[in-house]
Amino acid sequence: MKFLIVKLSAIGDVIHALPVAAYLKQAVPGCTVSWLVEKASADLVSNNPAVDEVIVFGGKKWFREIGKPGTWLKNMSEARQFFKEIRDAKYDAVLELQGLLKSSLLARSSGAKVVAGFDDTREFADQFLTHKLNVGDYFGHDVPVVELNLKIAKYALTLLGLQAPDLPIEFPLPQLPSSVDVKIDALLISPSLAAPGVGSIEWVDQTGWVVKTEPNSAPDLASVPHVASVPDLESDPSLPINIVLIPGTTWVTKIWPESKWIELGEKLSARYRCQLILVGGPAEVNSNFTIGRGIESKRPKQLVVNLTAQTTLTDLIAVFRRSALVIGADTGPLHLAAATAVPAVVGVFGSTPAKRNGPYGPQCETVHLNLECQPCYSKTCKLGTVACLVDLDATQVFDAVLKKLPGDR
Repeated sequence: MKFLIVKLSAIGDVIHALPVAAYLKQAVPGCTVSWLVEKASADLVSNNPAVDEVIVFGGKKWFREIGKPGTWLKNMSEARQFFKEIRDAKYDAVLELQGLLKSSLLARSSGAKVVAGFDDTREFADQFLTHKLNVGDYFGHDVPVVELNLKIAKYALTLLGLQAPDLPIEFPLPQLPSSVDVKIDALLISPSLAAPGVGSIEWVDQTGWVVKTEPNSAPDLASVPHVASVPDLESDPSLPINIVLIPGTTWVTKIWPESKWIELGEKLSARYRCQLILVGGPAEVNSNFTIGRGIESKRPKQLVVNLTAQTTLTDLIAVFRRSALVIGADTGPLHLAAATAVPAVVGVFGSTPAKRNGPYGPQCETVHLNLECQPCYSKTCKLGTVACLVDLDATQVFDAVLKKLPGDR
């Protein structure tokens, strides 16, 4: 039995669909699961025990180069070959989990007799499915999207005449090469927040090593001892814990103000013996630098390690597995932290529905106000206030932290 999952992006959405691959593997022993994905999220399904084949969709390049006649023949040839390979695979069922016109057209191009997806989605995408599942209001606020995706998996099995058992929800993650662990061990003993012109920093990391680094530099990876397993913090409470902060994301209506993050960092530092770790992409470099320096100005003895723009998705898995707590906005890395099932996770939510789109699992908590305009699903605040985040106090987030990580360290 051959299945194709179509979930192209974004990072958080792909993570929310990972349990579908695990479910198919368990429910249909011996089946083959392929995944059609865009490049930005491909690392999540590559080298993943629940995914047998990864197909990276390069269509964005075809459209991006449409104004360059010299590329037309090459791109047309690539597109023709791509669609031929999809059809030649002869999938028994295609699970269209994206719910957009582009993804539904790609799913239908497979020629599979069963192309299953959600009814009543955007861009009339459901019109290109062979089978549509009505889950009520797909954009409703009360059912986690993880569970909605699994409904499609069970629906597809039923259409094929197979049993669709209820199984534990699992998030299969890619297997990490040892080089990732070595890199993260190095980065976590290398404070990189120091501003240009500041002298070298010397401190003792949690393995007992004395580390001396120049500003914004990391030690030679070959010189760093590889920590084969995460330290047992429960049996040795003298060790500091790692707390990861993920302040940034793509929508303005998901971003909690920098001043709130600084206040939260101060509270965390006062309560726990911890190392605060800032992560994010290139767009968050300036903001995370401001947050890190702000925390250190309030708590001069607090170590803040800034890994912004220094980690891949697979790197972040290793970071999260070494952490006790992750706090972040509604962004892909927050959901990746939840998928590792190692740290406690607290999500700070504004424009998106916390229950539907929040980090999934019993170790997770979400914090949000209950304004009449929430959730709005909008990238911009139509009221011009972003009150859902501006008015969310750091104490409320810290109270959620205490629920998931009680006590002092």
